[in-house]
Amino acid sequence: MYLFPPILGFVAIIGTFLIFSLPQYFHAILADVLTQRFNRRGLFGVLLALPLTAGLAWYCFDYLTPHDFNPDGTPYQHGLTLQRYLVMLAFQTPITLFSLLYRDRTIHAQSKKSIIMAALLFAVVVGVIWGYQDQCRHPGNQ
Repeated sequence: MYLFPPILGFVAIIGTFLIFSLPQYFHAILADVLTQRFNRRGLFGVLLALPLTAGLAWYCFDYLTPHDFNPDGTPYQHGLTLQRYLVMLAFQTPITLFSLLYRDRTIHAQSKKSIIMAALLFAVVVGVIWGYQDQCRHPGNQ
């Protein structure tokens, strides 16, 4: 009981690294090239590349992480569907927005505390809402 949360946390960290490291590397290289060429306006190009970044994140999720944990025993079907792409786009969008805002603050040598605090507040609010909805769907799990 005491070992399960740290082990699950470690597995989640490894999974997050496998899924989002390559898209973030692509994002960082693209942002660096575009800001060197177009200064601050180059960051809009990174927003235009968001669909490609989400596709790369989906690919990393679909092919670099194991999916053989279905409770009913059915095998996982690999492949891109509209629903899977939209879910990954929903996960990738706040990551990209945070990175762009953080980089913009870096370019202008401004404090990054407000961006970090806003991201932390956003994560807490989303976690509370998600936990509340999960508790409402499964009231016996306490």
